[in-house]
Amino acid sequence: MSGRDWTVAPGDTLAEWMEEVGISERVLAKACSIDRHTLSGILKGQVSINAEMAGRLHRATGISARFWITFEKQYRADLEAGHKRS
Repeated sequence: MSGRDWTVAPGDTLAEWMEEVGISERVLAKACSIDRHTLSGILKGQVSINAEMAGRLHRATGISARFWITFEKQYRADLEAGHKRS
C-alpha cells in the first residue's frame, strides 16, 4: 500500500497538455466535436471519460484512448476509496 490519500484527475493531465501545446478550451472542444461545457466538466473531473470520449481525445491530442480510459478508471476507483483530488 502506497499510503497516499490523494488522486489526480485525467482532466488535470489534459489541462497540462493543453498548456504545453498552447491550445485553448475552445479549440480543443472543437477538435473533439464537443461543447465547451463538456470539456470544462472533464477538466474539473466532473464529467467521466468513456470510450467514445477517449477516442475523441485520442484523435485531438494523439494520446491513446487506452491511456484516457485507464486513467479515468483509476481516478474513479481512487475517489471511491476515499482519496481526495490533489
